[in-house]
Amino acid sequence: MNNILLSLVDYLHYLLLIFFIIIPIYFPIKLIKKGLYLIPLAICLLWLSFGSCPLSKLANRSKADFTVSYLKYVWPSATETDARNFGSTMMTLFPTIILYRIFNK
Repeated sequence: MNNILLSLVDYLHYLLLIFFIIIPIYFPIKLIKKGLYLIPLAICLLWLSFGSCPLSKLANRSKADFTVSYLKYVWPSATETDARNFGSTMMTLFPTIILYRIFNK
């Protein structure tokens, strides 16, 4: 795969990651209640369907290459197992924040 496509996949990864992070924290409760709360579930289902992130598969990367690459900025000794654990934690944390915001408004 050429470098331009890899760069586009990386940028798309970053955009989706930022979007996924800001949903539970900054989006208005009205929008979250209308269906945005389903996005973390949809991402989990995509990962289960493809066996890993579809964008990573498109870029022919191992399951945690993208996560390890940005995790190394804050945790230099991060491994693929650490990246999987981090991803699982985030997939649990974000829906929890969404539910907390919905029920405490």
